[in-house]
Amino acid sequence: MIKMLIAHSSELDNPEKTVRDIVGQIDLQNGLLKNTIALLFCHAKFIEMGVTEVVCKNLPFDVVGCTSQFFALPDQAGEILLTVAVLTSDDTEFAAGVSDPLDELNTADCVHSLYANTKASLGADPDLVFAFEPTMINVTPDIVTMALDSACAGIPVFGSCATWIHWCGGLGPFSTARHTATGWYCYCSEGRSSPAFFHCFFRINGFLTRMRLLPGPWKTVSSV
Repeated sequence: MIKMLIAHSSELDNPEKTVRDIVGQIDLQNGLLKNTIALLFCHAKFIEMGVTEVVCKNLPFDVVGCTSQFFALPDQAGEILLTVAVLTSDDTEFAAGVSDPLDELNTADCVHSLYANTKASLGADPDLVFAFEPTMINVTPDIVTMALDSACAGIPVFGSCATWIHWCGGLGPFSTARHTATGWYCYCSEGRSSPAFFHCFFRINGFLTRMRLLPGPWKTVSSV
């Protein structure tokens, strides 16, 4: 079983208050099980202001994720938010890693190397991968996706591309281990997980029009 704990904050000017907001919602003392990892998504301003770095340093487990431009929670939605989804379990292991910087020539090698190294940290073969890749002009998402599909050999993969608000800035995916605008991050899980994927269609005004379950085995799908 994997338990998920959700926390969020809109505090941009005071990193210490942001940390208090996040930690208070997670309950680090009583809410965590044996193995834990977190997915963090935030607007780029949280990285620019140094808030994301402070939050990651104050969480006692690996954090992976990327920038985004809009966020939806049960009680609110907006652009200037930092969200943390903590995954914790007694019977599922997690491992995280970050690749070397990608370029036009080394993408496949970097992706394969990162997956192999992250997989080696687990007690058995992973059954689910979360991947976060940078938005780059010279290395498009389809190139990384194809390399990832080859490296993972059919294991279900879920993830996102980082949004860049300023093209000249150093924004992109991040982890507690390293922050780079040109590397990609992943975490692998191994245990009793049975992932299910849903494909959703939305109208322009945001109302859900259709949802369907995607049966496995899964193929590589790129969509917007």
